[in-house]
Amino acid sequence: MLQKACKIIIVTWSVLLLFGCGGIAKKPEQKEILKFDDRYLDQILQDNRDKLFVKRILRTDNYKPLNLGNGQTASHLMAYGEADGKFFVFPTVLMMGDGKLKQFSSDQAWKRAHTTGNVIQFDSEVEAAWFSKNYKRYWARQSNY
Repeated sequence: MLQKACKIIIVTWSVLLLFGCGGIAKKPEQKEILKFDDRYLDQILQDNRDKLFVKRILRTDNYKPLNLGNGQTASHLMAYGEADGKFFVFPTVLMMGDGKLKQFSSDQAWKRAHTTGNVIQFDSEVEAAWFSKNYKRYWARQSNY
């Protein structure tokens, strides 16, 4: 399991933050991200299907989304972070013990998710960024079957 890190980068697609280093994280180049495809996405999801947030991706109809107000809902709101040279994707909307979803700040979600192992590890920022932005493609393909 992940040891306490001296530097944690947490990225959501609306905010890029760098914790512990006093700077701003750089968004990965889009051209680098385009090399990944749906087979890669499916493989990541299947390899991590035992994780609670991945179960919620694979069987989204079994879980009620969180009402964010203004007609918007969310079930995951993915972010990614870096610790000890590895990159981790994690949801900022987490399932609580009562089965209800609750939204957390990226920092709070990271602490909860990595403590419980509710993260997916990647070797590069590009891979983590791609997955955190493209995991919803799984749902779009499922609705086309």
